[in-house]
Amino acid sequence: MVDRIAAMLNYFLRQLVGEKKKDLKVRDMDKLNFQPKELVKFICQIFVDLTNNEAFCKAVCSDTRSFTADLPDLALNVLKIIGADPILVENFQNCKERLLQYYGRSDLSEPDGDEIPDEFLDPISYTLMRDPVMLPASKVIVDRSTITKHLLR
Repeated sequence: MVDRIAAMLNYFLRQLVGEKKKDLKVRDMDKLNFQPKELVKFICQIFVDLTNNEAFCKAVCSDTRSFTADLPDLALNVLKIIGADPILVENFQNCKERLLQYYGRSDLSEPDGDEIPDEFLDPISYTLMRDPVMLPASKVIVDRSTITKHLLR
């Protein structure tokens, strides 16, 4: 469950502060009740609240789809631009430092692909399968997290 929450938060934060943030422009934000500035603040506050949990930090940094080392910096820049509460900015700076302690750690990373026998590699992502499942139609075995990500896109 922690992995899913971390991946979801990473994805939403990446969409709101990443390269494609300009794609989120809509004509009448008030009519749609779309408040991206408030969403960024809210998501950053969630990160601040949850980074005291080691499992959450590991899950955030293990999310190869959306988390990169620059994501916290992008979020910090946006927080400053939108005039977020200085306490939130300072707390998120601490959150960033804690997350970056976990980012790239060897105990979070997968073994090299050369070390893993092919039958244990996911055929889609070429990573170690931690929760293998067989697809009913094709009888191909894939990792549950990989197929879930592809089905939810």
